[in-house]
Amino acid sequence: MIGKVYKITNLDNNKVYIGTTVQPLKNVLSLYQSQYKSYLKNNHKKKVSYYEILKSNNVKIELLKEIVNNYCNFWYDLISLQIQYISEYKSRCVNKRLPPLPRKIST
Repeated sequence: MIGKVYKITNLDNNKVYIGTTVQPLKNVLSLYQSQYKSYLKNNHKKKVSYYEILKSNNVKIELLKEIVNNYCNFWYDLISLQIQYISEYKSRCVNKRLPPLPRKIST
């Protein structure tokens, strides 16, 4: 399994969302766009921070970092990278909260 830290950018206002996945990036963006369209139609589900990015159709998704799952602290390291990138893009980032870190396993 390959973990990815990605950035979705709204090219109209330069705001970003930082996320993690083990899925192909094109699948992530398609899923988010589908969820956002469903939110607009139903308007009863909880709003999530990446909807701010998807208000425009002028968005792009890009890989920031990739790690291979060949050790026991894979999720800890992946989420740690996400937190690092959220901090790096803080002034432009729509992420409202930092994700919780999984427990690190001692080896």
